[in-house]
Order: sequence, then C-alpha cells, then structure tokens
Amino acid sequence: MSNQRGEEREMHDWLRSFAVLAGLASASVVLASCQSTCSGDPRKDDLFCAQAGLSSGRYSQETSRLTGVANDSTTKASAAKSESERALRRAESSQARAAELSSKQAAQNRQISALQSQVAALQRQLSSARAAGRSAETQDLEAQIKKLKSDIAQLGGL
Repeated sequence: MSNQRGEEREMHDWLRSFAVLAGLASASVVLASCQSTCSGDPRKDDLFCAQAGLSSGRYSQETSRLTGVANDSTTKASAAKSESERALRRAESSQARAAELSSKQAAQNRQISALQSQVAALQRQLSSARAAGRSAETQDLEAQIKKLKSDIAQLGGL
C-alpha cells in the first residue's frame, strides 16, 4: 500500500508540475500576444505594452511626431486665418469703393439730367427765336445747346 501511495504521490506531483508548466505556457502566450498587439497609444496599451513603450522611447517618439503634426496644423490654420482676414479687408475695401463709385455715378446722372433739362429749355427758346426771325439770338442759343451737349457727352450721357 505504501508503494501505491508513493505512486499516487508521484502522479500527483507530476500533474501539479504539468499544471504549473501549462499555466506558465499560457502566461507566455498571453504575454507574447500582448506584446504583438501594442498600439503605441498609452491610452490603449496594457501595463506590459506601456512599460515597453516607455523604455523603448516609442511613446516619446510618437508624442514628438504628434506634436509636429499639431504644430503644422496650427501653422496652417493661422495662415488660413490671416488669408481670410486679408480677403475680408479686400472685400470691405471693394464694397467701400463700389459704394463711392455708385454715389459718384448717381451724382453724375443727376448732373446729366439737369443738363438735358437745360438743353430742352434752350431748344424751346431756339424754336421761338427761329419763328420770330431773331438770328443773333438763334446763333447764341445754338452755341449754348452745342456746349451743353458736349458737356453731356463728356459726362458719359451720350
């Protein structure tokens, strides 16, 4: 019986050793799989990967790379903002110029209209002077009409 107990003990020790070895093998598989799935992102990596990332400098390199990307984006955004501000100033300047030109055009149109009214009045007087046979007055009125029409043409009315 003691021989049988010895064999059972040996078998029990062997099973225990086998279980420990199987556990160690499983742990190495788990650790190896963790090591192969390290993302490089400390927010996502587990403790083993984080330790490896810190000691290898991987996190530091990734942080430097991301800092560079952020700085580039900031520089581009700043340049775009500056260009947008310049475009806005140009647009405001163009609007002011357009308003000024519109105002000048309206004033010019009023001036042309006034000159055309004067021409119409002088043409009525010219008709009366011709009908009455006043040649000196007719010549004077024709000269005035000619001058006003020239002024209208210079203002762009004809």
